[in-house]
This record gives sequence, structure tokens and C-alpha cells, in this order.
Amino acid sequence: MLDLKRERDVVIIGGGPAGAGAAYYLAGRGLDTLVLEAKALPRVKPCGDGIGPRAVLALREMGLEDWLKTSGGRRVERLRIIASSGASITSVADSDIFPIVYGYVVERRVFDKKLLEHAAERGADVVEDWRADSLLEERGRFIGVKGTHRGEPAEIRAKLVVVADGSKGKISRLFGADLSRAHAVGLRTYATNISGIDDCANIYFTRKFPKGYAWIFPTGDDSANVGVGILGLGDGSAQKSVHTAYRHFMEEQDLAPASLSDSHVSARPVGSVMRMNFGKRPLWKPGLAFIGDAAGLVSPINGEGISHAIESGKLLSETLPDPWPDAAGVDRGLLAYDQAMQRRFLSFFRWGRLFDQVFGTPGNLDRAVK
Repeated sequence: MLDLKRERDVVIIGGGPAGAGAAYYLAGRGLDTLVLEAKALPRVKPCGDGIGPRAVLALREMGLEDWLKTSGGRRVERLRIIASSGASITSVADSDIFPIVYGYVVERRVFDKKLLEHAAERGADVVEDWRADSLLEERGRFIGVKGTHRGEPAEIRAKLVVVADGSKGKISRLFGADLSRAHAVGLRTYATNISGIDDCANIYFTRKFPKGYAWIFPTGDDSANVGVGILGLGDGSAQKSVHTAYRHFMEEQDLAPASLSDSHVSARPVGSVMRMNFGKRPLWKPGLAFIGDAAGLVSPINGEGISHAIESGKLLSETLPDPWPDAAGVDRGLLAYDQAMQRRFLSFFRWGRLFDQVFGTPGNLDRAVK
């Protein structure tokens, strides 16, 4: 019987890639680690399901690359960018630059469940249907989490609380995450009977929604994850605009080489916020750390966040002192985590946001692609 009363070394709020990755590495250090997942698994997750080369490398380091091959996901060899004029450019990977030259498309309900199982095999405890509502605080330090477990009030104390509840999680929103100023909103579905599927993940830019993009990520020979994202809107209008953009894209005929003209939507569209504001959000407070989407780590260039999520959990584990210290030592480790994250990601996100400003209009992107 799992003991939900004792104080833990680490409690992680959220069982997505960030939370599961952190649990895998922290439990591997021998720390008493508990993951609180709000829903029962497997669960639907609004996402493009793309696992890029950087994420594949992170999974290789976790011993999961072989599982990717048998996961039922689709391997993709290249990325194709299609501008509004129809001009396109396709990536040519170079293993001398980066060791992984391919990616996968794996449904998040499958992917997230596997990562949590992998963390549990490493020694982490995982509890489903545990919804975090607030944090326990004592003399300016966070010491645990309060919420409900299967509808009943519950609380857990820990030496370190890790917030991994995503872009719109209730706990991360306590620290300045105003959803009306989200950096992007996405909406996706699954479709079948799509013609022209090849070995590419396709990203489209169109004049019909110039502040966004769309995608067709293959899941099979004639099926794909299809969706749209609206970028760079800070006035709350993205929530409405994304539905209009989705309808425009699903009705689009000229999507060469793929075509949605005879496709069938096999699942209702679901949407989510994508927070791309790393460097503008806190990464830690005394006794508290933020990782993954809760730290604003969705890429401003392509909306991908899985690789950054797993890496942030690994960095957190690497920067915390060993052996496990007192409260002051934990906070020194969190400061080191903050510094390591800035070195790893800050320049990329600054350039990425500049990229959005320069190439976020169809005319500029058309000229660049041509």
C-alpha cells in the first residue's frame, strides 16, 4: 500500500514529460520521489505529438529509444516548411551537427503513460487522480501541496516541491501565468484518408491566419495529427482566432504534397495554451522549482516542448546537491538550477522570439524560403 502521509524528499505536481523526466532522474539518485497526476492514465493531451531529434536524444539517454521503435508511432525523417506562396524547404539532417537525424510522431496518451511507467520502474511513486489546488508554506518556504485525491481533501509535505503542471496548470498560474497573455494557442485533431503522406513532418504558413501556422504530422500511411497554432497574441484573441484558423486549414485544398480534400476527421479537435515565455517567469522559489511548460519552455520557433521538458527535469536533478542537504542546501541547488537553465535555454528563446517577429508575416517568410 502506497503511503501518502509521510514526508517526501520530492513531490512533483504533474505527470507529463517534464514531471516524468524529473521523477526518473531524481528517483535514480535514490530520492524518495512522488508524482501527482491529476487525471487517470492514459489521458488525452492536446499536442502535435511531435518528438523531434533533440527529444529522441533525451529518450535515448533514458533508455527508451528502442521503445520508440515499437510504440506504434510514426518515424519521420525530415521537416518540411511550406510558405503561403507554396514555396517550401525541406530539412537535410547532418549527423555531424547533431547525432539524431530523425523524429517520431507518438500520441501523447501513449507517450506520457510510458514515461511515467519508466519513472516508476526507476523507483518513483506515481499517484493518479490527485489534483493540486494550493501549496503549503511555512515561514516563506514552500513545504508541500494541498489538493484532492479521488475527491477527498489531501496534502503531502516534501523537502522540495516541483511544479510540472503545464502551461495552464493551477499551481503554475499562481505565479504570474496570465492565460489571457498566452504566447500561443493550439488546436489539433486526428484525420485519416489523407493523400500525399511521406517521410516528412509538414508545417504550413498561410495568409489566412498570418500570425500562426498549421501542421500535418503523419501517424500512418494515410493518417496524421492535424492542427493549427496562433502565435504572438497577447490580448486574449488567440483563443477565438484559433478556431477560425482551424476551419480555414481543414478546408484548404492546396497543401501539396499532402491533401485533406478527401480526409475524415477521426477525433474532435482539442486545444491548449502553449507558453513560450522562458526567461520571463520564475524558475524557483524557496523549496519550489518550475520545469517544462510551467517554466515557459515551449519553443517559440515550432511549438515543440517535449525535449525541453525532459531536459529541464534532468538539469534539476543534476544541480541539486548530493547527499540530500538541509533546506538551505536545497535552495542553493535551486539557484544552481536557475543558472544552468539560463545557460542552456535563454539565448535560444531570445532568438526564437526575434525569429517570430521577423518571419511571423507571410511575406518575410516567403522571401526567406525562396
